[in-house]
Amino acid sequence: MIFSGLALLLAGQIAFAESSLRSRAVPSQEEATALSTEVLDVLVGETSLEVRILRFMVPKKGYEFRVSIVGFEDRTAATQTQLKLSDQNLVFILETDEPIDVIEPPAPLEPTETSPVASVKATENDEGEVNPRIFRKLKESRKLPTSDEILQQALKNYGPLGDAYRNAGQESLRYSRTFSGDNPRKIKHQFYRQDSAMHLKVVIAKGEGVSSTSILTADGQVYLQTNDGQSQRDGTRGKDVLQRFSAGHVLAIPLGFDLDVQSDGPWRELKSVRIVDDMWSMTRKKAGGSDGLLEANFSKDDWLLTKVIWLEGGEEHELQFSQFTTLGELQSKYPKQVDLYVNGDLVEKIAISEFNITDAPDADLFMVSDN
Repeated sequence: MIFSGLALLLAGQIAFAESSLRSRAVPSQEEATALSTEVLDVLVGETSLEVRILRFMVPKKGYEFRVSIVGFEDRTAATQTQLKLSDQNLVFILETDEPIDVIEPPAPLEPTETSPVASVKATENDEGEVNPRIFRKLKESRKLPTSDEILQQALKNYGPLGDAYRNAGQESLRYSRTFSGDNPRKIKHQFYRQDSAMHLKVVIAKGEGVSSTSILTADGQVYLQTNDGQSQRDGTRGKDVLQRFSAGHVLAIPLGFDLDVQSDGPWRELKSVRIVDDMWSMTRKKAGGSDGLLEANFSKDDWLLTKVIWLEGGEEHELQFSQFTTLGELQSKYPKQVDLYVNGDLVEKIAISEFNITDAPDADLFMVSDN
C-alpha cells in the first residue's frame, strides 16, 4: 500500500537501515496508523523513505505499537527529517550505532524508552524456508549459533502456533493460578470463546476472593454472576477484562513470538550467545540497568523458549516455561506450566490443564437466563 510515494509497512516486513527514526509507544494500532498518516503528510515527496508500524510485546501490559521511518542515506539526513517532524510537534527518536538523540517539541510530552532496535534477516533456501543445513553444520563444527539463527529456528515452532491461534474462531482454556507471598491463593479459571462471545468461570480454591462467572454475549452484553445474584456490567470494560484471561494473554509470549521476532522488537537486542546447561542463552549487551528484555533461553534440542528475563521498574522479572505439549493436530508445542519470579522469588505459577482451539464450546456457555 503506497501513500504519497512512501511505503507503509506493517510489522513483520524484513529490512534494515543504519539510521532510522522511531516514535514513542502508543497502545493501539489505530493510534499508530493515525500517527503514520501525519508523518506521511509531512514527508510528501520523500520517495526513498519507508514508514512502518511496528508491534511489540511489553510483559504484563500487552502489545504496544511504534511508527518507524527507515531508508535514510546517513545520520545527517535522518536528523534533518527529525527536525522537520519536530516542527509539527511529532517526536521521533534517532536510532544509529551512535548515542541516541531526541529532539523535543516545545510542548511537554510523556517520557519514552530509548533502546535501539534492529530487524531479523532470515537465511532461506530456494523454497523460501529457513535452511536447516546451517544448523547441521553448527552441530558438526561445535560452534555457537548466532542470535538470528536461534530465532529463525524457534520460528519453526512458534510461527504455526501463533498463526493457528490467531485464525481460530474459538478456544477453550482451563488453568489454575497459584500465588505465593503474604497473600497465598489458588484460583481456577475456565475460559471459553466463540467468535466475539466469551465465558469466564473463576473459582477461588484457596485464600480470599469471590468465585464468579462472567459472560460476554454475542450481542456485546456483559453479565456477572456470583452467589449474590446476577448483574449487568459495562460492555467495553467487561470485554477488555475478559480478554485478559484468554490464551492470547496467558500465553502472550509464545503465541505472539512469531510476530514480535519478525518486527523490529526487543528480541534483536539479545546479541550475545552462550551455552547454559542444555540451553542456548541469549543476552543483551551493556544493559546498564535499563528496563527491557535482558535474557532468553532456548532448548538446544528442540529450540523451544524456556525462559525470559526482563527489567521493569528496577525489578528483575523472570518467566519460566516448561511441560511442553502439542496443540491439537499441530506439531507446534506450547508450555503447560508458566512460573513467574520477581527478584528471584516465586510469585505466581500457572498450570494449564486444557487448551483447545479446534472444538467449538457449548453454545449455552454464552447465553444468559433471566433468572
